[in-house]
Amino acid sequence: MRIIKDTYDTLYDFQKEGVDFLGKARSALLADDVGTGKTVQAIHGCMQVGARSVLVICTASIKYNWKKEAVKWGYSEGDIYILDNTNVKTMPKIGMFIINYDLCWRKNYAKILFKREYDVLICDEAHYLKNHQAKRAKAVWLRHGYADISTYRWMLTATPVLNRPVELHPMLKKLCPERLGNYLNYIAYTKRYCNGHDGKWGYDATGAENLDELAGRLDGFMLRRTRDVLPDKTLQKIYMPFTKEIEKHLFTGEETESIRRKIGLGKVKPSAEHIRNILESEEKIVVFAYHRDVIKGLAEELDDFKPSVLTGATPTKKRQEMIDQFVNDPKCRVFIGQIQAAGEGIDGLQHAASMAVFVEIAHTPGIIKQAIGRLYREGQTRPCLFQFLMVEGTVDEQVLNNTLFKDKNIKTIMKDEKLGLDFSNPTKKEKDMSMEGDIKRIADSMEKIVDLLQNPVHTITTTAVEDPPAAPPAPAKEPAKKPAKPKAPVSKDVAPTPNDVNDYQAKMHGVANKISAFSKDPSKTNALFAKLQAKFKAQFPNNDHVFDVEQKDYAVVCKLVDSFLKEEKIK
Repeated sequence: MRIIKDTYDTLYDFQKEGVDFLGKARSALLADDVGTGKTVQAIHGCMQVGARSVLVICTASIKYNWKKEAVKWGYSEGDIYILDNTNVKTMPKIGMFIINYDLCWRKNYAKILFKREYDVLICDEAHYLKNHQAKRAKAVWLRHGYADISTYRWMLTATPVLNRPVELHPMLKKLCPERLGNYLNYIAYTKRYCNGHDGKWGYDATGAENLDELAGRLDGFMLRRTRDVLPDKTLQKIYMPFTKEIEKHLFTGEETESIRRKIGLGKVKPSAEHIRNILESEEKIVVFAYHRDVIKGLAEELDDFKPSVLTGATPTKKRQEMIDQFVNDPKCRVFIGQIQAAGEGIDGLQHAASMAVFVEIAHTPGIIKQAIGRLYREGQTRPCLFQFLMVEGTVDEQVLNNTLFKDKNIKTIMKDEKLGLDFSNPTKKEKDMSMEGDIKRIADSMEKIVDLLQNPVHTITTTAVEDPPAAPPAPAKEPAKKPAKPKAPVSKDVAPTPNDVNDYQAKMHGVANKISAFSKDPSKTNALFAKLQAKFKAQFPNNDHVFDVEQKDYAVVCKLVDSFLKEEKIK
């Protein structure tokens, strides 16, 4: 795979240790805490071993983030593939192939993927493989499964596996059977490490014992570091799936806030899945959102964790009760707060949690900093981690970029870096790839960032190559050129007309990115979307949006949007 920039030196020392650990082990379990960068360590591990074919199996909610991270940390975007039914049959021999657990075992995918061999298999959120009877686990662990056809097998999870030793057995039996010795058999293993016994409802292996001995057997196979290795305050952006429902809303003619609300609603299910994964290792978590119906949806999705919910409608007298419930009730593991109402004037959350997830954000830096301050304050005993869940190419991302831009201006005017959304610590220096670096790059060169996202291979200078560049995919067959009738020159401003549904949707997605990046003013951006929607409805009155047209109309719609971009001078 093509490596177009070398980012190894920007890693923390503990991350470099993790990269070396993976590179030296054919089979390994990287069990670092949430937020410590297991993804980046695995990506650099692939670079270190010179991997040319990598299969990543993960949850659906983070497969887009895997692609973003692979590109951010040095791989060419052209070599990263998120597999679906449109590209799995034509996947090249070289690349990083990303698929979610719910698809990896299905016949139409497995019959193709099982015929291949992979330099590296990465199973992220590997606790999804704990049930050896589940179809996804069988696809990985059984004979001739993904583990058998891969040279390196790296499992990633933040779940404290030693607390539930029965969940480790399928993994250990396949990846390092020699470490189990006389306890390779399920019954022998569970009786030794899980207090296995015949219970009232059958065989019970939910206990845990002799854990020091088990930890000793795992030495050299498992590496785990807690979040204490991180700075006191860390900010991360996590990219969520770009669903068709969200795509439709980009071209509605409604107010910006309404578009934000619908995008927020589209993020509820993947956000809840992400939060559930975090709760595999975190005792409690704080969640911030902006719109009430988004908060309601999150509360319903996370009902098993007895969420405590605080919005602007919560009576003042009851607010402290909600906080106390979250802090004191072990069954209440989630606090969901409306970012303005719960972002200021409350205290106590820091005693129960050290991690917050922003499903939605506010327009102003001050409100975000106030929300961060609910955990990062006096009384907090652990490093704090704040994750922002983003959908690329939408108003969602634009609002964050605008907020960061405003924040930089505030810092510049006040001539005090400490006033802004900084994540540096006087005793622990942030690396160049930190969120602070992202803030400055976004604010200083937004146009370059947009261009980079659209054409990463052409805008980044190659600085390191691990392997000879892979041959580019064979170009699609072009019709034979006719010597007669010289064709009129095609304008450089007009892109070729897509030939299939995937190319068409990619083009429309690109148009949305261009419009979103054209102006820093959300109202102007919304006006542009509304104007394009009006032009579209005038020509296609029976269709709701550009994604609703038939294939025969693709050329007409493409001509319409190209003309609109030229008319508005959007490049």
